[in-house]
Amino acid sequence: MIFALIAILLPCFAGTALLWYASTFFKHTQGLMFRLLAAGILVGFVLVTLLMRVYSLLGVSFSFWSLALPMILITACAGSLAFRRAVFACPIDALRSSSLPTRLLFGGLLIWIVIRFILLWIEVATQPLFPWEAILQSGAQAHVLFGQGKLVSFVDSSAWLNQSGGDLYFSMSPSLPQTLPLLQTWMCLAVGEWNDALMNLPWWMMLAALGFGAYGFIRQNSGVLISLAAAWFVTSLPLLNTHVALAGLPDLPFAAAYTLSALALAVYSQSKNGFDLAIFVILAFIAASFWQVSYVWLVTVLVALPFAFLPGWGRRGATITLTVAVLGILLLTQAGGALSPQLAALTFEFDTTQWQTMLIDGENWHVLWFAALVVSLFGARQTLKPPCGVLTIILIGAIAVCVAMICIPRLGALVIGAVHAGRIVLTVMPLLAVWCIAVWSATLIQANTKIPDRETADAKAEHLP
Repeated sequence: MIFALIAILLPCFAGTALLWYASTFFKHTQGLMFRLLAAGILVGFVLVTLLMRVYSLLGVSFSFWSLALPMILITACAGSLAFRRAVFACPIDALRSSSLPTRLLFGGLLIWIVIRFILLWIEVATQPLFPWEAILQSGAQAHVLFGQGKLVSFVDSSAWLNQSGGDLYFSMSPSLPQTLPLLQTWMCLAVGEWNDALMNLPWWMMLAALGFGAYGFIRQNSGVLISLAAAWFVTSLPLLNTHVALAGLPDLPFAAAYTLSALALAVYSQSKNGFDLAIFVILAFIAASFWQVSYVWLVTVLVALPFAFLPGWGRRGATITLTVAVLGILLLTQAGGALSPQLAALTFEFDTTQWQTMLIDGENWHVLWFAALVVSLFGARQTLKPPCGVLTIILIGAIAVCVAMICIPRLGALVIGAVHAGRIVLTVMPLLAVWCIAVWSATLIQANTKIPDRETADAKAEHLP
């Protein structure tokens, strides 16, 4: 367990140290420390897999220390350089200056989150690989990579049966990127044996990355309590917790990278800090390395990219995105065959029972959807202003993707495969949760700035003629 803990923390330290050093060349923004932790976790995990790819090209077999030593060196060098250049801002100072009720609520909410993560850690560390899809896909590939100690080629059944040698290995999903199987292999190398429970601990850290990212994003414009509430809101989503406890699927890693990249772009739309734009690009590439169908959602982020440089175009961007999304769905259902023979005879099937079960009756997202509707009504003016405007445009596109994949079953089967509707919606939900808190917080701030306090109002009244 000690080496498993080291294998979890070491990549996070390395990735965070690299980003921390890079951030010292740019201006400091509120909440940067937590956004660095969030992005650093994903960067560090991908860094491990990149080292494994390099070792395989060089003919060096995988081992724990051959991978750990470069990351220790990266952490030490980047951390020491960043320490010399960094300007420290203690996050506890903001909490100390808060009122007593705020500190008590903050402490209670923090304890709640910590207990929840402890329970999830126990669940992941003791629950073997369970989802059948994970066993047959990433789990099977990780087992082969751990046994061979190098990268190998995975193919379908026909190519495997017709091979002349023994260099090809069968996989149920040969097109699956090997980033996550390599990450699971790294965990088993640290443990020293094939362990299909401890190898899934990176999923636990990716949920923590979502929490750090949500806190850092909201902290840019809001107080510590509402920022922690955002982190709690995101990390308490039931289906996300399920994907941590029953890890091995690419949904949670992709949702984390997708959400954090969108938040980085939204931060850039307000701060115009080049570091945030670089983080957006890095996290978008990381998201693409987690899942072969990631391009479907990454297109929604690319659509919002121009509007991050044009903050005043938020309303036009949202209108254009919504119009294109609706017309695109109609075009596919009416003239899909003209685009491709595979898209012929597509039909739009809106099953109200399916959506009601998934979004209202079930225990997955019903509270979040109600919160989103309320926020949309009371915070309509803030939904198109920076930084919420970019998130609004991304969410319009992402929700359109979910509707198309679920309500056009044949299209969903061609693009994503046989995936449950709840897993399709899972990609959008963390971002929607952060959006709700961001719009609500911006609405409260706007209301407070418009309402003067009692003494100021009385003073102005005395000077009136």
